[in-house]
Amino acid sequence: MAIDVKRLDRDVLDALTKDSVLVTYVLRNTLAAPWRDYGWRGELMTSQVLAACRRLEVRGHVAEAST
Repeated sequence: MAIDVKRLDRDVLDALTKDSVLVTYVLRNTLAAPWRDYGWRGELMTSQVLAACRRLEVRGHVAEAST
């Protein structure tokens, strides 16, 4: 299933702005949580969130940290 990459990048950046220490799987769960306003639900995979983080890292918006 194709996802809206620009929307995902925006939502990842928004979630990380609110809590900058989220690991990838927690970030995915945050975006897919039904009580959040992101609206991703079950269609979002951790690998897609990781790819968004990598794109944002290349653009200089986020930096990878050790967990």
